[in-house]
Amino acid sequence: MFQVRDIFSKVVAAASCLLFFDEFDSIAPKRGHDNTGVTNRVFKQFLTELDGVEVLTGVFVFAVTSDVDLDAIAYLIEGFSGADLQAILSDAQLVAIHEHLSSLNSNEPGKMPVITNVVLKSIASKAKPSVSEAKKQI
Repeated sequence: MFQVRDIFSKVVAAASCLLFFDEFDSIAPKRGHDNTGVTNRVFKQFLTELDGVEVLTGVFVFAVTSDVDLDAIAYLIEGFSGADLQAILSDAQLVAIHEHLSSLNSNEPGKMPVITNVVLKSIASKAKPSVSEAKKQI
């Protein structure tokens, strides 16, 4: 559990950053399949760090499952700089916050804004990459 906390401490210290989890669905064990309970405790600590009391300011967390086409994602963001991607995520975050605040259940404890696939694609479709064709060839 301490290693999970250490990882998230490093991530927060490195902010602004992107924390990317590939094959996220394979991280969690099936409930009740861990005889020692260690895996469950580590995973609970992991979830606490993600959704805990301390805010992950400047940390963007992405998690994908095995059915994501990474080649398609790479094609979609070709020519976008890190700053371009940060701007897209910031805009998507603002939309998610506005949607959350205007929803009827925004006052429920534990409810948080979520950047949905629809919101992210909508914002990204309007964005233009800043890297020129000549620089992409290099």
